[in-house]
Amino acid sequence: MNDLSEVLGDALQQCLDHGMQLPFIMAAVSLNGCAVTVRFEQGNDEEVEATFLAEHTEVSGGVMPINIMVTDHIGEAVRIKIDQDGTTFH
Repeated sequence: MNDLSEVLGDALQQCLDHGMQLPFIMAAVSLNGCAVTVRFEQGNDEEVEATFLAEHTEVSGGVMPINIMVTDHIGEAVRIKIDQDGTTFH
């Protein structure tokens, strides 16, 4: 899980670096149907805060590949795929 958290953190930072603007909505879905939807927004202390909007977990946990879509409030979007070979941004 720590590796996935790192990948997600890096992905969100790349979104910011490329001009996407908070708040973000992130939807992640694994091959076996595990899914999570999270809203990321600027907190009062300048840190990004996460609010879980929806979550479904299979007994076996997430299975790769994991597809992630991030959208921002001005309509920009990015797709990220995580698999055994690494992380790909589209």
